[in-house]
Amino acid sequence: MKFAFAIGVVALHAHPLKDFSPFGDYMITQCFTRIGVPFFFVAAGYFLFSKMSIVNLDKERIKKYIIRIFTMWVIWTLIYIPIIMWSALHHEKGFIWGIGTKIYMFIVRGDAEFHLWFLHALMIAVLLLSLLIKLGWSFKKIFLGAGMLHIIALLGGAYYFAYLFMFPEGSQVYEILHGMTKFMKTTNGFTVGLLYVSIGAFIGFFRPVFEKNYLYKGFFISWTLFIIEAASIKIMFPFIEDSTPYFFLIPATIFTFLLGLNIELKNKPLYMTMRKMSMFIYFAHPWFLFLVGGISKRIHPIDSLTNFIIVAIFTLLTARIIVFLSAKKKSLAVLG
Repeated sequence: MKFAFAIGVVALHAHPLKDFSPFGDYMITQCFTRIGVPFFFVAAGYFLFSKMSIVNLDKERIKKYIIRIFTMWVIWTLIYIPIIMWSALHHEKGFIWGIGTKIYMFIVRGDAEFHLWFLHALMIAVLLLSLLIKLGWSFKKIFLGAGMLHIIALLGGAYYFAYLFMFPEGSQVYEILHGMTKFMKTTNGFTVGLLYVSIGAFIGFFRPVFEKNYLYKGFFISWTLFIIEAASIKIMFPFIEDSTPYFFLIPATIFTFLLGLNIELKNKPLYMTMRKMSMFIYFAHPWFLFLVGGISKRIHPIDSLTNFIIVAIFTLLTARIIVFLSAKKKSLAVLG
């Protein structure tokens, strides 16, 4: 499932139907593929905390995990320095403004481009959740707090119109709320990461058991409502560009993950390879978006679907090569 959702993230950033159907592309990039990152957060929380006791957290395991994520964050950020510099050099307001924007993005969300924020958010979410558990917070209290922070993300994304119509631009209330949603972006560990990592940790700690029929019904209903929600917002408020996150994305992610835990497959080496590849697909694909996009603009134009297919193929090949080499050389393990 992580492998499939990693391919979905490539589609999210590549906009495969952009040249053919704007609404179809919207539904792919702002709906169907949006479950990828929340699913990764839930999976991370589940696999980290499922091997611990809630009354006695393994501090050493958490420490090693955060150090590993931090190391990956630094290394992959360095790998993307050429693209960051190129983007700053070609900024419409000049290099100084461009590099300043990149630094601001890095400080606010932990990523100067558009995908490594996940690692930064994951570190924050794990640290914050561990601290809250250590302080004796119940999961009911944690979910309440995380939910309130998530509302800020909703106001900065899909539900931007909720206060845009209530408070006119220029009013003091509007400026305050607008400033909050700009700072508390949807892409950080407080507004999104904490909620989904907490969900994964809760499942890992308490291992709730549900009948498959219940999971199938929950999966179908939550995804139906999620699709209706995404489509309705686009139809009624076409000026909304960044429509993530959504309210019904939360139950859709939960039921998708729970359903995944109930899928029984025979143990095969291929599955472990695919799981490792999913991480490298996520981390490496922007380089191919950059290279293929540059070739399309300067040498030979290609449509959005062809662009996606080429990027996906090269990303898959690269991910497979990295997994193969990392098995041979332990030094490459720091990449993922």
